[in-house]
Amino acid sequence: MKIINKLALVDTCILIDILDSQSIHFNWSCDTLNQCRHEGSVLYYNLAILAELSTNFVNLADLIDFFDYNNIKKMELTEQIMFDAGVAFRKYKGNGGKKHTVLADFVIGATAKNNDMVLITRDKGNFKTYFPEVPLLQPSVGNPL
Repeated sequence: MKIINKLALVDTCILIDILDSQSIHFNWSCDTLNQCRHEGSVLYYNLAILAELSTNFVNLADLIDFFDYNNIKKMELTEQIMFDAGVAFRKYKGNGGKKHTVLADFVIGATAKNNDMVLITRDKGNFKTYFPEVPLLQPSVGNPL
């Protein structure tokens, strides 16, 4: 994997993996984040990821400490990101998408798109379909570049 000097957005599923040492994806997720850091990537989360991950923490301070401990920085959400997320979600619904709870995925995808980021994730469907320009770093895909 060579993603030197690339910004990387860390999807919620990866962060959940590193919280659970019993997860079947624990080693891949930890190794991937460490390798990205080693190669010079800067890791980020956004507020959609924070909201999804918050169910694993008792309070906000502990969650922020988790991001700080793992050297994962906050990427702000802009109006353009939120607009692009809504457009992608509308396309999803227009293509017959039934779920109403996937908007966070579109915010995550739009964040990666608008900031020219690699997205570290195990999820494939919506990101690949609605944000094809976003390189994905996944267990089955390997290096996106």
